[in-house]
Amino acid sequence: MIIRGKALFTFGALFVGVLLAGAAPAANSTFYAVNEVFTAPGFDNNARGQVRALVKQRGASHLQRLRVTVANLDPSTPYQLLATTGDDTNFLNVAEFTTTSAGRAVIQQQRHQVNERVHHTSQKRALTGLLAPLTEVRTLAVADSNDVVILTLDLHAAPSLEFELTSVLQNTGADFTAVGCLAVAVQSGHLQFRLFAAGQGGEFTLLVNDSPVGTYAADYTGRISVGRLPSTAPSPLKFRNLAVLNASEELVLESTLP
Repeated sequence: MIIRGKALFTFGALFVGVLLAGAAPAANSTFYAVNEVFTAPGFDNNARGQVRALVKQRGASHLQRLRVTVANLDPSTPYQLLATTGDDTNFLNVAEFTTTSAGRAVIQQQRHQVNERVHHTSQKRALTGLLAPLTEVRTLAVADSNDVVILTLDLHAAPSLEFELTSVLQNTGADFTAVGCLAVAVQSGHLQFRLFAAGQGGEFTLLVNDSPVGTYAADYTGRISVGRLPSTAPSPLKFRNLAVLNASEELVLESTLP
């Protein structure tokens, strides 16, 4: 598994820099991309479609973009774009559209946020809140007016899925020597994970979304280096907040993800 070619090497250098600096600057980044064709479950074997989903976040800049194209549907006919998000298996109606006389349609939505300001190409194309964050959208489907699913796609199982997350954990003040950072990536069905942390005490516990997922003994220098995603951790696409506790169960490092 490779994080954008050389990012793991860069990440290791970043951790060394954090140790030398003695403090961790705010630095979170996320990259997520899917470019995949829909599957036709059999109700309309001629139907075709493609999904392009993109998330780019670095610091205060956060771009989310979704483009769905369909073809070979009934001409001049209303359809629905459906989605499942998170652990919910129920479809939500996120958009309605009507095909052209050639049976085609394009649904494009985008949200670009910098600090507290949100920029849209137009209000019509604003990414609906039902799809935010876009990384939690598991399934997209196209259904007719009778709720019959014509096209479907599991984004999280798509062969083209690429996901990268890098986070420098922030010192909470409970241990002024504590520093750490985390990186995870998914590509071509493979996953790679790295966690580095250092501070006072003999062990550290990683929390993901407020739940402990792994406890690690520190070496003689007070550091841990973890190269495997804990088996009890959720999918990296569901990471929303990270935290590290010391042996006294004090919160020493934390990070909130967009």
